[in-house]
Amino acid sequence: MADQHLYPLHCSVQNYDWGKQGSASLVSELAPAAVGSDFKLNEKECYAELWMGTHPNGPSKLAGTSQPLHTLIAASPRSHLGAAHARAFPGSTHIPFLFKILSMAKALPLQAHPDKKLGEQLNARDSTEFVDDNHKPEIALAIKDGFRGFVGFRPVEQIAGFVEDVPELRQAISDDEACDAFIDSPTRELVKHLFRALLSRPQEEVAPLAASLVKRVEEGGARVFGQGVDEEAEDLAQVVLKMQRDYPGDVGLFAAAFFMNLVTLKRGEAIYIGADEVHAYLEGDIIECMAISDNVVNAAFVPPEERDIKTFTSMLTYSARPASTYALRPQKYAKSSTGRTTRYDPPLEEFDVLWTAFEGAGVEELGQVDGPAIAICVKGDVTLGVKGEKEQVEMQQGSVIYVKSGTPLVLKSNADADVYWAICDA
Repeated sequence: MADQHLYPLHCSVQNYDWGKQGSASLVSELAPAAVGSDFKLNEKECYAELWMGTHPNGPSKLAGTSQPLHTLIAASPRSHLGAAHARAFPGSTHIPFLFKILSMAKALPLQAHPDKKLGEQLNARDSTEFVDDNHKPEIALAIKDGFRGFVGFRPVEQIAGFVEDVPELRQAISDDEACDAFIDSPTRELVKHLFRALLSRPQEEVAPLAASLVKRVEEGGARVFGQGVDEEAEDLAQVVLKMQRDYPGDVGLFAAAFFMNLVTLKRGEAIYIGADEVHAYLEGDIIECMAISDNVVNAAFVPPEERDIKTFTSMLTYSARPASTYALRPQKYAKSSTGRTTRYDPPLEEFDVLWTAFEGAGVEELGQVDGPAIAICVKGDVTLGVKGEKEQVEMQQGSVIYVKSGTPLVLKSNADADVYWAICDA
């Protein structure tokens, strides 16, 4: 139809080996509707990510057709993406974000995403590995309780305490002079030096040290860290054991546990990770949204040939600060008629994330935005319509809908339901 505003999509699944397996994965649970009739569940397969958007590594298509969403938009970009998008991203015919569901059983690679300048350099250097030239700041929003991950560097005093109290860490770094200097006067420059030294060690030298540490943790629990025993230390002890099970002898165990903040998220809690910030998610089910990019530089929890320690350690911010500073607080969404919709607003133009939560039957109206949106129903059944018009679609668990710019919306549900959105309201 000429004035169509709502477009059901079929989307792409990524089967990375850190994903939850078979029917245990939220991605596979959503896939029958999100991917379509082509999806066939394999209980031995890992279902890690569901991609929604126009990135060429996992483009969404109009449901029931072979037409990529991007070709629809590119035929009339201003009407689909809006005037504000045209001003913010001149010449672009892509949705400026990549929207994902992640379902994680074990640690993702220890990684960072480039800023725009580095993204351009990496793409120019190797366009096969780095297929786009964009930056990739992102948010992670917990769909369920139980997300755990490492985000950013700990305050330098905490890192210094571990260097002093955990002998296996000091041996893994293998630079006594620098370790002593750091313990006496911890600085961000020395964090960079020690982190690079640690990540540069061969696995055959690190593996016995990891085994020694894990044995002591199994016998003595969190006391072996020398920082006092509290809930955070107990969590860290459990995570150290998990990382050793997932990636035996990997240097990432030392890098994540003792240099980085351990973060736990409950349902509805979120974090923002800017470009060039180190992170490694461990487990859980989350919404993830980022600027449209698939650029990543890895340093651990991947095979040695997939690590780029020089680029990785050169690009990081080393902004050692508490985990609480990465929290992205939910806000009331001004364009919600009932308060059922919450907004997560990171400090960038490309996207916001919304969460519309129905507790029982109800109606929600959302005012139009001058930009594109993608919605996914993660729980329940919802009727999504265009306010003041007859156009509507039925959403079930896993349904994904692209919404054209400038579309006021009405949502109706007869029971509990959760719909998550990525919007560009530039």
